[in-house]
Amino acid sequence: MPRFSLGLFYQNSGEYEQAREVFESLKSEYDDPRIYINLGISLAGMKLYDDAEQAFAESLNIEKLPSAYYNLSILAREKLDFTHGDEFFNKAVQTDFERVTRYRKIWGDRNPLHFMPEHLGTGELKAFAWEVARKKRGGFMNQYGLSLLLLVVFAGILLLRKDAGSDAERCPKCGNLFCIGCQKRNFWGGVCIDCFRSLIAFESNPSERVEQILNSYNYQKKRRGILTLISFLFPGGGLILGGRVLLGIISGYLFLFALTLAFAASWYDFHLDWPGHTWLSWLSLFCAILIYIASLLYTRRRIQKGWL
Repeated sequence: MPRFSLGLFYQNSGEYEQAREVFESLKSEYDDPRIYINLGISLAGMKLYDDAEQAFAESLNIEKLPSAYYNLSILAREKLDFTHGDEFFNKAVQTDFERVTRYRKIWGDRNPLHFMPEHLGTGELKAFAWEVARKKRGGFMNQYGLSLLLLVVFAGILLLRKDAGSDAERCPKCGNLFCIGCQKRNFWGGVCIDCFRSLIAFESNPSERVEQILNSYNYQKKRRGILTLISFLFPGGGLILGGRVLLGIISGYLFLFALTLAFAASWYDFHLDWPGHTWLSWLSLFCAILIYIASLLYTRRRIQKGWL
């Protein structure tokens, strides 16, 4: 109900005539007591107290909300009818003591005769946002597209990992099994730590040692290049491929979330008079760029240190 929010905007801006027109049009379409209550507030703002009282009374015929009784008590006091004013106020307190008390605590000192408006609930706003999203961007994919995209990207990266299925690896030189996690920093070219030490020992064959070192160096150089390229293409991808799966997933999700939020404002058009969420779009875009740069620098530093 974007017009409902538009009516509240006019009402809060003191443009009661425009607010009245909005709520009058809504009244003919919806049988909602909140519309009558906000209509009554707009009429009261135009000094049409009798019409406002009638609107509040009509809302009570639909549902007995505390705001209707509270606003009727204010109208009664405006007419110096303090007896009925106290009666309506007591009914408002009996209907919802916490809401009336909370509202009085906010407005009691500033404006004791401030009318109590009605707003849309959080659930209604969420439902409306999802409905607009389905109409604008094709339903299911708009709701779950980001999650599906993340799932596909991360699954593809995990498939590229040679050690994705197991932490155990067989040394191509001696045939012994060793743990990649325990010997990660010495995992050169797929050899275990014992074979790696034998390569640098002076007793071993120099040509064999040099060949193995060159092969290991080329392997590490190629691997670092792949990690760097993936890090440029997608934040967190290099971390996932390098074994830092959780950190990579968090980085990638935050980046996609901020990037999606930056462009989401252009997907919705509520035809409102006040400025849209342009500031939120720019802030989200800035956060996405910041996450991208931070993830890239962090990944490159770990690659240069040999930690990935």
